[in-house]
Amino acid sequence: MKSFWWRRKLKANALYIVVSISIVVGILLLGLLTLSGVFSQAETQFLIQNKLILNVKSGLEFCLASPELPDDKVIDLFQEEKDSLRIKSRPYGILTDVELTAFHAEDSISKEVLLGNKSTRKSKTALYLANSNKALGLCGRVKLNGNVFVPERGIERSYIEGQNFVGTRLFEGVKKTAKSSLPAMHPQIMRNISDVYAVNNGSVYRDDLDTIVSESSTLVLKAEEGVFLNNVVKGKVMIVSSDFIRVSSRAELENVILKAPVVVFENGFEGSVQVFARDSIVVSEDCYLKYPSALVLKSPSKPGYSPKIVLESGSKLAGNIILQQASFNLRNNGMVTLNNEVVVNGTVYSEGYTQLRSCMVQGEVYTKKLFLKTRSSIYENTLLNVVIDPSKKDKYMIDLGIQNSERSWIYIK
Repeated sequence: MKSFWWRRKLKANALYIVVSISIVVGILLLGLLTLSGVFSQAETQFLIQNKLILNVKSGLEFCLASPELPDDKVIDLFQEEKDSLRIKSRPYGILTDVELTAFHAEDSISKEVLLGNKSTRKSKTALYLANSNKALGLCGRVKLNGNVFVPERGIERSYIEGQNFVGTRLFEGVKKTAKSSLPAMHPQIMRNISDVYAVNNGSVYRDDLDTIVSESSTLVLKAEEGVFLNNVVKGKVMIVSSDFIRVSSRAELENVILKAPVVVFENGFEGSVQVFARDSIVVSEDCYLKYPSALVLKSPSKPGYSPKIVLESGSKLAGNIILQQASFNLRNNGMVTLNNEVVVNGTVYSEGYTQLRSCMVQGEVYTKKLFLKTRSSIYENTLLNVVIDPSKKDKYMIDLGIQNSERSWIYIK
């Protein structure tokens, strides 16, 4: 009898063990199936995200190769109505802010980039001096390494300040007769500039913020009074003042826009910035305005009003200088002045006067007239100890589309 109950107990234990093992195995299998499903879903999501990233990159390549960017356009990538790309572009100073959004079913990914205008061919123009009744005079160590467009009276050696022209050739390249007006910049560049000057509204600027950063849409900050900048400002930020903006050497600016009647940079400042002024822009000694900076002054027509852009001794600019004015007359013209040992890598475009003093332009100079004031006299259409060399212009420099309407784009950031 005892043996019988023992055998029944043994069978019951065995059954319990088998059932327990079956349950454990079932749970493990269910877990593996669930885990497999999770991994499969994760893999699918990874592939979709990777595809979206590749589509955004393809969109960027498409934009870089396009002569014009759409304001807002959706492209069906593979004609299957599953994958599409939306391209939205808007001006950001003389640059263009582009938002790329790739879609796949209900998934999407976005990226914002800054693009700059790029010429389809390298400029060989060193100097374009609008036609007038006075020849271009060269004295001292002047180097014009490129084609020159000059008045009908041509180019001649001059003697001023006790210095004759030093050299065997007046210029390297081809000489042509300039027109009485300067060749226009690309229409899109001009529209971008007008858009900046049209901005008058924005959030209230606060000077108690140590850091201001905007990576997505442009943040416009407005101040009715003068602004003293000594903080960190980075990204798509436009600071507008109705009075003036003064930038301290301690300020950290990266790809920002400053707009005011007067903008002044203190000695030793370094950063990248686009400046738009009405009255004056002064870059003090030993400043370095990094790529892709720009100094733009659009002068209003006022009697006795002479706006100016001045780069003081030892300063450097990796970008363009633009001075626009409605007309040229003898009494109130804007002036661009580059002082001793200033280096500009880019284009100088002045619809007024340009004064070059023992400086270097690694790019092109377009000007209505040249001006030079020394201790003893004032000279017109004269260069003294100046180097203009378009061959040294950085290949990634923003192009203004002068004398060339064909263009593509440069990726900035």
